[in-house]
Amino acid sequence: MSINRRQYDRYLLPAGYTPVSVRRGDCDEYELHGHAYNISEGGVCFELDEPLEPGAQVGLMITLPGDAASDTRRAAFALANVIWVGDVDEPGPVQHAAAFTLFAREGDREALIGTVRARRYTMAA
Repeated sequence: MSINRRQYDRYLLPAGYTPVSVRRGDCDEYELHGHAYNISEGGVCFELDEPLEPGAQVGLMITLPGDAASDTRRAAFALANVIWVGDVDEPGPVQHAAAFTLFAREGDREALIGTVRARRYTMAA
């Protein structure tokens, strides 16, 4: 029997449909682009074509899939610390996990998590 040590529930996101843009440190531009795999109130797991350094502070722009009826998409902006980087020796995109430290706009955290919960995404193991 495994014990869940996570503080927050994680939700699986539709593969390839949840864009994530990343800006490093104090850069003004979102220079790296990838996709999110899962998200929780505390952080996000995503992939990029190049690895970030564990411990790096990054800015994230996460765009959740829109409602099927209106196709409206809302981006949430957050600052985060990279806490895990996948195998950089494997070919292809590199997986990352980042913990949210601050949301840039009021309501971004609630909108992000509220959208995930309202869409009833599957909870991750």
